[in-house]
Amino acid sequence: MGTLAERLNTMAIRAASPDDSVRLYITGGGALHIEFVKDALERHTASTLSTQLSHVCTVAMRQRHRQVLMASSGETDPGAGEAEDSTHRPSFPDPEGPGITALGRSPEEVITVRRIPGGIFSVKVRKGTLGRYNAGQLTVELHRALLEASADYRLQLAASVDDDESWPLLSATVSASFAP
Repeated sequence: MGTLAERLNTMAIRAASPDDSVRLYITGGGALHIEFVKDALERHTASTLSTQLSHVCTVAMRQRHRQVLMASSGETDPGAGEAEDSTHRPSFPDPEGPGITALGRSPEEVITVRRIPGGIFSVKVRKGTLGRYNAGQLTVELHRALLEASADYRLQLAASVDDDESWPLLSATVSASFAP
């Protein structure tokens, strides 16, 4: 059966935006890969790209959280990385009892990521960004903003834990974040 970390290392995630212009992959080891299709930046405005990024991040986080819960219980599901319809709420319990809202900004502050209770991500791309940044640069900016939001979430969650009985929940929740 293996440890929780060993089980999670065998589970990968892939998520795509509704128009398939953005793809997000999380490897079993927790490495995050973001891919923009060839003409994604040309066919989107900052607002429409923000919507696509919010969707793909939310779907990926929900898949990862489901995997953590399954791995914690010893279950395995080969289809856990399959695409999810995000029009409905996830069927797993929300671990965010304290109602944490976490914030992350990219180094150049062109992308802001807000993780709100329920594992929902709101990604905002600053207006005027698409003409100045290429896909590679936006990938780096998004990655850093996600890592910052994850770190902020972890700090707030750790601060909200006031007894030893909450540590298993904290450990499983932290494992579900995007940070490796």
